[in-house]
Order: sequence, then structure tokens, then C-alpha cells
Amino acid sequence: MKSIIIGTAGHIDHGKTALVKALTGIDADRLEEEKRRGITIDLGFAHLELAAPSGEKLRLGFIDVPGHERFVRNMLAGVGGMDLVLMVVAADESIKPQTREHFEICRLLSIPRGITVITKADLVDEDTLSVVRMEIEDFVRGSFLDVGRSPIVPISALKSTGLDELKRMKVAVPGTMTTAYLALKLFAPKIETTVVPFDQIIPEVLAGKHEAGLIIHEGQLTYERSGLNRILDLGKWWHELTGLPLPLGGNAIRRELGPELIAQVTTALRDSIQYALDHRESALAYAMQFARDLDTQMADRFVGMYVNDRTLDYGADGREAVSRLLDMGYKAGIIPHQPHVDFV
Repeated sequence: MKSIIIGTAGHIDHGKTALVKALTGIDADRLEEEKRRGITIDLGFAHLELAAPSGEKLRLGFIDVPGHERFVRNMLAGVGGMDLVLMVVAADESIKPQTREHFEICRLLSIPRGITVITKADLVDEDTLSVVRMEIEDFVRGSFLDVGRSPIVPISALKSTGLDELKRMKVAVPGTMTTAYLALKLFAPKIETTVVPFDQIIPEVLAGKHEAGLIIHEGQLTYERSGLNRILDLGKWWHELTGLPLPLGGNAIRRELGPELIAQVTTALRDSIQYALDHRESALAYAMQFARDLDTQMADRFVGMYVNDRTLDYGADGREAVSRLLDMGYKAGIIPHQPHVDFV
């Protein structure tokens, strides 16, 4: 029986572990800390036996390496002796820093051959997928991954459920007074839901208590490492429907407090947000005490999703998005009273 050692390489959260699991059925994240934090820390291993066209049996051994920059030493320990590397690039992010770093390491160690895998292909349209493919072709030109000798394969490693199936599922949701719930009900008005604390949705879906879950907060960044797949991105669905960003939340103040006090509160909030944006490192260091097991890099990415220039000013399209979302919710019967929003 011939043995072939196959390794993964690529940026953090681009789907390396999910790809190995899809190919072998084995979750290479074996440490409890990896499952809790949602990132690969140490080397993971899986195996698969196949029959070659000649009838010869092949034993494929998979080495799943960490993508995080802090664990590059662990990655280096895994790539030595590989016969083939699966260079993983996510379609929704394209080439990132650890993609480049892992690629250069593979070149320096003279990995003989490889395959470039574009993961999460179901999350982008055909035009975006074509652009990502061209970026990869340019990036690997002249190397062992050059398209003249190595294929580029777009896949969805985890997609096994369609949107029509989702509409027939009972979905765990983090409350009925959230933007996430409103967007879900606009997408599928008749969908069944059950309320579950937001930090318990992933564990309860994994335990088989629910068919699907509506994920918010850091779960948006960690669900894949838990072995779950994304069926629908409601932010992208909303943008395709309206051409607008999906509003996640805002600060409200009572009109009866009067314009002077409202203006003072607004100024204080804006100044506080601006200070945090201007002093990002110290603000992030403070926020880490609330990070719920996220490492600094993942926490920085998470914070950036919620605290950015739009936090200071929604912009004209942001204001339109708020009004449109609430109006659609009212007309669909999800919001009981017609909202009247003043932006201050």
C-alpha cells in the first residue's frame, strides 16, 4: 500500500480544518482549547484510504496546520516531509498574510507539488470567484503551484444544506428583539424558531437539540471550527435585496429629554467612540477582559466588525437602511407598531 502525506496551508479561518473533515470525516482539531477558541493551535491528523485507478490502494495521511501567525512554529513542524500541500484560500477573503507566509515556507522547504483549493465558494458570486482565481493565478505564477502544473479547485467544503431546507427547519435564535431575528423572519416569514441564549446556540446545535442556529457576536467567527457550516449570510442577503448595509443596532434616547440634553449625550457618545478608534490598541487591551476566549487577533477582527467609521456616522445609506429595515418589519407584521426614527 502506497502512503502519501498531504498537508494544509493557508490563512487562519480559511477552512483548512473543515476541508480535512469534509475529505476524511475526521475533525483534526483534537484539543479542547482548539474547540473552545475556534482556531487550530497544534498539528492535527487525519487519514483516508482510496483505490488508485490502477487498483492499488493508497493511504492518505493528512496534517492540518495552524493558520494563526502566533503558531507558525507549530506549522513549520508539520510541513516537513509533505508529499503534497493543499494551499487553502477562502473565496470571501482571497490572499491574506498567512497565505503568503505559508506559501513562502512551502517554497523554501521544496514541497514538490500541491493543489490550490478555493474554499467557501458558495459565499461569493461567480464574478468574485473569478477575480479571486485570477489573483491566485498571479500569486503562484512560476512556483510549484503554477496553474500550468497544479490545479485550482473551488469548493464548498461544508455546504450540505440548501436555503429551501433552511426554511423548513426549526432554528435556535438569540431572542426576538434582535436585528438578526428580524432579518431571518424577513427572509423566511414562516420559519419556526426557538429562543436560546446566544452563547448556547452553537453548543446546542452540536448536541442535536436544534437543526440550525442564528449566530451573532463572536460565533460568526468561530462556528466553522466547531464543525458547523454556514447556510445563509443574512448581511449579504440583505445587501443583495436592497443594496444597503444591514443595520445591527444603535443607541436610542427618549425625545422628552429635550434637544439640549439629547445633543449632550450624542456628543459624549461620539467623543467616546472617536477616542476608542484613535487609541485602538489600548481600547482593545481593555476590551480583552470581555473577549470570551477570543485571542487578540480574533478579538481585533471581531471589534472591527462593530466599531468602525459607521459607528460614528451611519451615512446616508445607513440611515436609509435603518428606515427600510424597520418599515419592512412593520409591513411584514414582525414589528407591531410603525417606527418613527429621528437621527441625532
